[in-house]
Amino acid sequence: MPAGSSNTAGLPASLGALLERAAELARSEDAFESAEVDGGVLRVTPADCEHECDYRVEAVDGSLFAGWYTPDRYLSQSVEAELVYTGDDLDDLVDEELADQPGWTLPTRLAPFEHLRTESKVFTFRSRTPLGVDAGDSAAHAASLIAALVAYDLAVRQLGDMKPDDE
Repeated sequence: MPAGSSNTAGLPASLGALLERAAELARSEDAFESAEVDGGVLRVTPADCEHECDYRVEAVDGSLFAGWYTPDRYLSQSVEAELVYTGDDLDDLVDEELADQPGWTLPTRLAPFEHLRTESKVFTFRSRTPLGVDAGDSAAHAASLIAALVAYDLAVRQLGDMKPDDE
């Protein structure tokens, strides 16, 4: 599907509209190169990133999750290893970045992150947002979802092989 395209067929109208609104906001963010909606997933590609990864908002079991996704096992392991080596907590790193995002308007932060590999072998660090699939399509909710993706981008880019080379 081309960058900036969408497929919301079969989604509740309010969820499709929310993801579409969030995709439009993502396209205006310097941090992201492209944004597309496919089913219950908003997928954004990070700008200026040489690695195969993306950030997503996805509907899972009635909840909306925000996170970082890669099919690259070694990239995922490098991020995980850095967290273990430094003792940093990804929840804290994301929360610190989220606190600086003006678009975050929700009363609570993201839930503790989950690290998993999907059935399609995509390595995932994701957090449940306070929004469910029935949250409606408000501009504030869309902005909060994009703020969560920007916070993930800022936090993860400083870890493992995502970290810029020191030259």
